[in-house]
Amino acid sequence: MDVCSDALTPGVKTISAAGVQVASLCRWGDRIVVTTASGETEILLIEDEPMRGVVRLWFQCPRCQRRCRHIYLPELQCRSCLALEYAAQHDDHGLTA
Repeated sequence: MDVCSDALTPGVKTISAAGVQVASLCRWGDRIVVTTASGETEILLIEDEPMRGVVRLWFQCPRCQRRCRHIYLPELQCRSCLALEYAAQHDDHGLTA
């Protein structure tokens, strides 16, 4: 089912995060179209079936083409492309010298 016309259509979200206003977020079959002030970006959706009867959706990063669970604003890229780290990677786990 294709859903998208404007920000008032059910299934179309208007969001603002990281200082970026997303005009619309629309699902067109196997892709999501994100519209921002700088233009439109298509993000493909990938399905897998880890267990019979269970379907899981992933995003395909527009930059590196890897599947991922999250796409980050405002760059619309995955954690790997943005070289993001987890806070725990810098935690000393209570160890002191």
